[in-house]
Amino acid sequence: GPILLDEPEQNYLSSSVRITGLVLMSVALFLITLSTVFVAWNSSHLVIRASQPEFVYASHFGALVMTFSIFAISFDESYGWTKSMLDAACMATPWLVSLGYIIIYCAIFSKLWRIDQVLHFHHRKVKVRHVLGPFAFFVLAAVVLLSLWTALDPFTWKRTVIDDDTLESYGRCESNNFLSFTIPLLVLMFVVTALTCIMAHRTKEVDSAYSETSWIFYTVATQFQVLIVGIPIIVILNQASADASYLGRVLVIWTIPISTVLLIVGPKAGTILFSPKSPGRGSTDHEQGDVSVSVAGLSQDFNTSAVQSTRSTVISKNETLSGATGKLSGSSTSTTERINGISSINEETDMFDDNGSTGSD
Repeated sequence: GPILLDEPEQNYLSSSVRITGLVLMSVALFLITLSTVFVAWNSSHLVIRASQPEFVYASHFGALVMTFSIFAISFDESYGWTKSMLDAACMATPWLVSLGYIIIYCAIFSKLWRIDQVLHFHHRKVKVRHVLGPFAFFVLAAVVLLSLWTALDPFTWKRTVIDDDTLESYGRCESNNFLSFTIPLLVLMFVVTALTCIMAHRTKEVDSAYSETSWIFYTVATQFQVLIVGIPIIVILNQASADASYLGRVLVIWTIPISTVLLIVGPKAGTILFSPKSPGRGSTDHEQGDVSVSVAGLSQDFNTSAVQSTRSTVISKNETLSGATGKLSGSSTSTTERINGISSINEETDMFDDNGSTGSD
């Protein structure tokens, strides 16, 4: 074999680049924590109450999980990690990235779906548990796929010689059937993102003063652009430079939790902190003769007399035309039910009460 005068190049992750990645991770963790504390501190504020804090916390938890994947990719043998430790870090990375992403978008989807249920009066009460079905399905499906991947063909750390003359080597996580598990996970992530966009479109009429529908579209657009540009660059750099590949992965991962927190919670924080017209903690803003309805971003005023008048008109027409056509009768009945639902809302309560349900008992 060749006589080597110098130590073969191992392409270790440089300390300066690693520190950059860990600093970015720390910034993300700080902002997520700060945002969570802000939401908890202002939990009685109408803007926060309207945002359904349960799902805000869930999205923050997903962001937290995803951010920790940066830690898992920030080590190699040069930092004293053994082969078994690096193997564990390799397999932990897809768990943290995919579960974190899915939890973020499942939380946003469930929040919007709950609004949609109220807007269409599908239920008089819409509790959190009523909209957790898709959330549980996607998370469980991801856990099953990741468990199969871990059991059948786990990601492991392998150092491969890339130059037989100099014995230069490159260390990376590898799996023989990488695409067989990655593609189904990507499909799950795409589907939950698409469903979130569809639900955001269905609830786009919600009052912009509270709704984050437009901000959700901005978030998805930002993350999509980063993924479209970042993933090909990471693939190209994967065998060219350990530092460049690491920074590329860090920036792609980092963008998702950061954009989620800043673009969804940030505007609400701005409304609370800087808007003089923002309703305060536990306050109500009703004009005489009006009924205010606040539904997780929905803020509409219904004039009581107008509602009663419309209600009487609909009922009268329903009685007059009840024998004309089944279609017209069904339509009038549906309208009457909606008006009944609106007029029965108590003026002193929001559609979402403190127990996580909506409507009146």
